Amino acid sequence: MRLDAFYIVAAVLAFDDGEKIDKKVMAERLLHETMAQTTSLSWADRVRRLERVVAMNGRLAAAYYELARTRMENDTIENRRRAAEAIDRAVRLNPKNPDYHFTYGLLHMRRGMEASAEKEFRKALSLNPADPRPAYQLGLLAEERMFHYRDMFNVTSGGVVLDLRDFADEDFLDAQKHYETALAADPAFPETYHRLALLYYESGKLEQMMALLQQAIRQGIGAQDHYLFLGLAYHEVGDDDAARRAYEQALLLMSTEDQNLFESLQTVLPNDSMSTYQQASAVERSGQAQKFWASRDPLYLTAANERLMEHYGRVAYANLRYSFPHKKIEGWKTDRGKTLIRFGQPPRHFKTRVDLTTSPTGRMQLNPSREVWDYGDFQLVFEDRFLNRNYSFSWGFYPDEDSKYIFENLIKSTPERYEYPHGGNEIALPHVIAQFRGKNDSTQIEVYYGVSEAQVQPGTVSRHAARFLIERGFFLFDKNWQPLQEKRESRVLDAPFSPSSSDDEQRFVLDRFSVNARAGDYAYALEVRDRISRHSGSSRGPVAIESFGEPSLKMSSVLLASHVSPKESSTEAEASNVSTLYTRDGIDLIPVLENRFTLREPIYVYYEIYNLQSGIDGFCKFRIDSRLEPIVDRASGLASAWRGLGRLLGLHHQKTAITSSFESGSMSNTERLYHAVEFAGAKPGKFNLTLRVNDLLSGQFAERTISLELVERSNEDAKPR
Repeated sequence: MRLDAFYIVAAVLAFDDGEKIDKKVMAERLLHETMAQTTSLSWADRVRRLERVVAMNGRLAAAYYELARTRMENDTIENRRRAAEAIDRAVRLNPKNPDYHFTYGLLHMRRGMEASAEKEFRKALSLNPADPRPAYQLGLLAEERMFHYRDMFNVTSGGVVLDLRDFADEDFLDAQKHYETALAADPAFPETYHRLALLYYESGKLEQMMALLQQAIRQGIGAQDHYLFLGLAYHEVGDDDAARRAYEQALLLMSTEDQNLFESLQTVLPNDSMSTYQQASAVERSGQAQKFWASRDPLYLTAANERLMEHYGRVAYANLRYSFPHKKIEGWKTDRGKTLIRFGQPPRHFKTRVDLTTSPTGRMQLNPSREVWDYGDFQLVFEDRFLNRNYSFSWGFYPDEDSKYIFENLIKSTPERYEYPHGGNEIALPHVIAQFRGKNDSTQIEVYYGVSEAQVQPGTVSRHAARFLIERGFFLFDKNWQPLQEKRESRVLDAPFSPSSSDDEQRFVLDRFSVNARAGDYAYALEVRDRISRHSGSSRGPVAIESFGEPSLKMSSVLLASHVSPKESSTEAEASNVSTLYTRDGIDLIPVLENRFTLREPIYVYYEIYNLQSGIDGFCKFRIDSRLEPIVDRASGLASAWRGLGRLLGLHHQKTAITSSFESGSMSNTERLYHAVEFAGAKPGKFNLTLRVNDLLSGQFAERTISLELVERSNEDAKPR
């Protein structure tokens, strides 16, 4: 016996009076039994039963309603058509039921009939104002229209450009009103919070956005998404420490699958690294991710990794903005989502409307709506090819017109793109890293850097000086960007006014770091942040730290300076109203950061010699040779050959090196030397200065070469402070 027939017989036997059972009563009984057995019945069995119910009683609106909802569970074109027939019948039978109108609206949405859906949602809301669901759906429709029109323009046949942003503003207000109505009806409706938060985010109402999300979190509603959006808002206002805390809370509440999504490097790695990453174990991936994000932290002075915060924000926004939940499409997997995560929001973007045109052969053709994302050095185009609002890479007959081809080639050379705002302006940090022998077989690293007064804001200004409040840091990492040593300080730098300075001179406030480290290959970061303007600067790169502990002859780094003198006779620096920056064993010096000198100013060098050999009298003897020679321009082979021929024929001016030499002695195995370098007759240009130390007793030698530039005197020369 069929299962359906069993329930019909059971319904008949339930009446002891033996009266003939009316089909309407049997239909109602079967409907109730079916609804009670929903979890244990298959989808096909439920459909068959409900179709039997409406066959027995064609005026049972509830049966048509349940049949429509059941068919909507299996989202195919045929089921949507059959569901539409059923729900339409239910609405006709009971036009005052708000649930029927609401379900009809959802079905219209799935069928792409937004106008019909809006009509049904408005009807449902008018019948039951206390139901938040139709208000929420009306908000979604208005929000989608807002996004559709916000960046769109349309060119009429007369060449007039129509700006459609006014429509977007109206839809924003409409969406906001409906979301607020939904929240008033049900303050525990989690989806409404993050949709309204997204609306505030898009309109720049970040304070309202944060207040809304904090309210939701306090009430314990949908905390994961709300922490994500809260982190996005904090990051947007520049509070990355708060953003980090919000994202960490969101990650704690996520499933393992969602955590992997947010922490995955698949969206930012170049193609040539992808296969290695995908084949790696979970532990190896974690290590790769740590190295990747640590090396891209734009400012180690702050507690948060702003680049990682930006990545989390991009993934969160892509999923919330470009997802289509009813189609099981995740936003980060869409073409727009992938582009956003890798390259960020484009500086310029606009959208065109769908229209119909006539081809050269006379056929009508549909031109889909397009979104153009312009990054300046490249442009990507997305089109609503299937009229479903899921914009994908535009197709093109030629490679340079095909956005998918452009994107795939871009990620081969540009794995990801991010520009840290630096508080508005980036501070340039000209600097010099010098190495000297330290204590206990370590190496002393001296970092000299300058901050342009034009790029920072003084905290106080008096008649004689400007005072700058600076945060600074110097960081050493291993090759995998694991932190090994860091030094953070708050500094007060005074820059005295010079009566001889002019307004067009670029003046630097000089400062210095001193750290000790063992020999090896490292990465370093030098950072500065102005506490008043919040402007910041960072410089980083590899550094090979040398060892000076071996018994052979060693030579320190060579520092170029504009002033060197014994400390007790540093009246020259005091007279020029310039304070010395570095004192080492009674020697003051003012380093030149960019190794750039005018022809008429003196060039001083400072360096140290270690492990000189002493004679039987305890005396050390050595000779210093200096050589200043022009840097040869490595041009093309043809140009080089032409110059060589010119020199042979005497037709080319041959640049010669300037050399000098002197001998000296000492009772110490370590010498700290400073002297001026003469270059009489030199012309403007770039030069290599080589200093060679010859130990006259051991026969050993050591040398250093440093590059410098000689220029004519100008008013734009940088002045140290």
